[in-house]
Amino acid sequence: MLALCQSASAGVMIISLDPNTHTPSDVPFNDIGGNPVSVFGWLQGEILSWNNNIGTPTLPDPTTGHIRQENLTSGPTVQVEAGDYIVAHYGVGPNGVPGTGGGLVAYYADASQSFTLPSSGGGPNGTGGISFVDVWDHTGGGPGPGGGGSVPDGGSTLAMLGMSLAAVGFARSQRKARA
Repeated sequence: MLALCQSASAGVMIISLDPNTHTPSDVPFNDIGGNPVSVFGWLQGEILSWNNNIGTPTLPDPTTGHIRQENLTSGPTVQVEAGDYIVAHYGVGPNGVPGTGGGLVAYYADASQSFTLPSSGGGPNGTGGISFVDVWDHTGGGPGPGGGGSVPDGGSTLAMLGMSLAAVGFARSQRKARA
């Protein structure tokens, strides 16, 4: 049971799960690719898998405040806030699984801190050096790495508010018609 709650550091835990055993693991990079949109979609799936199979703690949905560090030669130190997600890519390395492109590992920060990622992957797919790190800052601002500002919602909040008010108005008119 200890492996299910494996921590990389106080307040940061590995949340990427082996699809067969549901224990913390890296996953084959070639299945996802390096596009940040693909990595974000994979991260959302890993959060769902964690919540369905582990469940403690219940992980919140990630937000789109994002920053990437690339071309790394050692494990970087990133500033994270409680609620941030970190995804790291490690090359195949000497003991990784050939043909996988290395491994992706997802972490969740449940406390604000400096977090130093390992320079080499823990496997099984990627045991080589780190090549990139993505951080999804839950606030889109603040001292975390996604502090470049918030992401506009494209008007969806206003549309949902309008639909909600219309539904309330419709329900009210139906109630008055019955009276």
